[in-house]
Amino acid sequence: GDREGIRAVILDSTFASYATIANQMIPGSGYLLDESYSGENYIASVSPIPLLLIHGKADHVIPWQHSEKLYSLAKEPKRLILIPDGEHIDAFSDRHGDVYREQMVDFILSALNPQN
Repeated sequence: GDREGIRAVILDSTFASYATIANQMIPGSGYLLDESYSGENYIASVSPIPLLLIHGKADHVIPWQHSEKLYSLAKEPKRLILIPDGEHIDAFSDRHGDVYREQMVDFILSALNPQN
């Protein structure tokens, strides 16, 4: 696809595979799904665009291991932030203060200015 102008990709609490997440929610249902567009099939192709994956380890919607798997399949440049007590799409909530916002801003600035 067309990537012109894309300088960074940030994924928060995402899943690696349609079938895996479906099976975790309803056992056996993953066999009904087409995996051709699952993130695990495409994550390596994001490179050379910088990739940031963020996931809370207390996420009860999508287990954090999905982001860990995507990180293992991704190519550099990549970064993974796991939030010990983070819930689903919770990294930037007021509960965590500015800690993860600052890390995201640092990531974006480094993606926009790779020489620095």
